Amino acid sequence: MSLRLIVIATVFGASAAGSQTPADFWRAVTPRLIAVRDLRHEQDSLVGYVASQLHHIDPDLTCELGTAKDGVYELIVSADGLSRLIPTVKAVVQSAPVIKNWRVIAFRPRLGTGFTVRYDGFALPADSIWFHPVREGTGVGVLLYLPGATDNGRKERAMGAAFIMLDMVLGEYDAMTKIGSISFRDLPANPKTSGLRPIAELAAVIDSLP
Repeated sequence: MSLRLIVIATVFGASAAGSQTPADFWRAVTPRLIAVRDLRHEQDSLVGYVASQLHHIDPDLTCELGTAKDGVYELIVSADGLSRLIPTVKAVVQSAPVIKNWRVIAFRPRLGTGFTVRYDGFALPADSIWFHPVREGTGVGVLLYLPGATDNGRKERAMGAAFIMLDMVLGEYDAMTKIGSISFRDLPANPKTSGLRPIAELAAVIDSLP
């Protein structure tokens, strides 16, 4: 999937977890989705509404709305990196009705590495992240090397951007199910000669797992 524009839900506040079923959710949001004529003009309010309805199923569910290159609108239902929500996300997406000009997707898909993640004012280009894999059972742990990883003034933002980057490079489902431990290190001056690999190669490492 290649999105020209993605809007991520950032809705906060109390909700009655478990008060809706996936069928209830779709009954609530489908009329709003059908009514969309130009997502660019409606996305901010719509993503907030869809997320608020998801929160009635579980307050940690989130969503993203975007427009694909083929012009189809896309609703991504996300577990926000929480593996306990994998069955819930699958249940919501599997129960989705057919909605004209909309595509419903479970979990954030892979988007490659040709982008920069901006998180709370911190910019993290994909080509500035390097890694070293560590085999852990049937999965793999990763040592991530990136600018600001141990800088007290930037560390939290750098780590937050890196987690988002992992979802975008690997896809959310693989990031949750195939990545074990994650540790952060400062980027050395010469990462290649230090035996590190660019983040663009991480998907191939994950795909090679049995």
